[in-house]
Amino acid sequence: NLAARVSSAGHGGQILVTASALGELDLADALLTPLDALRLKGISEPVPVVQVMPSNLSGRRFPPPRALPASRPSSQDPAAAAPSDLETSGRFFAENLLSRAEARKLRGALDDAVAALDLVDAHATWLEDRDLRLRSLFRRAGVARAAQRYAEAEAHLLACRDLLGDDRINALAVLTDLCITQYRLGKLAQAVATLERLLPLLEGMDPNTTSVTYGQLGMVLRAAGQLERAREFLERALHVDQARGATDWVDTHSVNLAILLTDLGDPSAQAHLDRAVERSRDVFRANHTGALLNRGHFFIDQGRLAEALADLRAALASAEGKPISAAVCEANLGVIAFLQGHTHEAHRLWLRALRPFESADEGYMRPALLASLGLAHARENRLDDARRDFERA
Repeated sequence: NLAARVSSAGHGGQILVTASALGELDLADALLTPLDALRLKGISEPVPVVQVMPSNLSGRRFPPPRALPASRPSSQDPAAAAPSDLETSGRFFAENLLSRAEARKLRGALDDAVAALDLVDAHATWLEDRDLRLRSLFRRAGVARAAQRYAEAEAHLLACRDLLGDDRINALAVLTDLCITQYRLGKLAQAVATLERLLPLLEGMDPNTTSVTYGQLGMVLRAAGQLERAREFLERALHVDQARGATDWVDTHSVNLAILLTDLGDPSAQAHLDRAVERSRDVFRANHTGALLNRGHFFIDQGRLAEALADLRAALASAEGKPISAAVCEANLGVIAFLQGHTHEAHRLWLRALRPFESADEGYMRPALLASLGLAHARENRLDDARRDFERA
């Protein structure tokens, strides 16, 4: 009965176990996140629960468990506030359903209902249940980020932030995504302010569960010009993921650290990039593409254009089916063409690279590409076109 209750409190793909069961499990390659003790039907005492996450899925996020935390008054507590309609309906179904199969069907229907609510623009103003509002807004923010509608995602995440209260686990997820979204929008001051609010939440938490967050925050600090602080964050993320054998994240952190070291003029930057290229060759295609792309960019900065061209062509070939990665490769190939005096070819590559970003409200690639097109038009003495590109950028 206890196992069934704990299992049903989780979401699709989420693994929950009782704290007392941990000693019986082999969890050498897993990340453990303690959650609030839960009140479960038919169980008299609150049950401490731990989320178990395979290390290769460490970036996944889940809503709160489908059960009341022990810190929240139960419906039997005479001092508790009157239950919401959602809680009343939930208790009715829990007490009257005949089988677990029917319960699963109901849960699927409720998930579908939340997805349907996501289609209603004004839903956040009339949904009364806090947890459901938070879950729906966070889902909508994720959809908007995936579509590169970062301004829309920021609005949803700011609404989530206002609903957090003392909810530390959800606060970590919401504030991390908000920080990265503001970074994508080029709102660096706001991103750093969100980062400062996020840092106290990371203190005392299992570093295995926060290494990815530290890596992302390191790149935000780099963009904000806080290079030494960014280095501290990226090195911390790299060391944790090296210790736990998370190869894909080690490669990601190595590349990002190399970019930062290039900014700092540190000669060890290329060694990090070379290791990332070699390690990711037969492991994770997206990381291999990123490693080649960033080493190519490094070679451009060093004036080693033949080596840059080889890396960027290889990166473009491995980016098949990934339009954003391919566009960044073509943008860098355009830089090489421009430096070699092939202005028409640079213009063609930059125009192609711009297409995936035309409908996005991100704050980096689109303005950079528009400014590059302005340079190409200026070199061709098309000054009106150059002015238009620079004004748009």
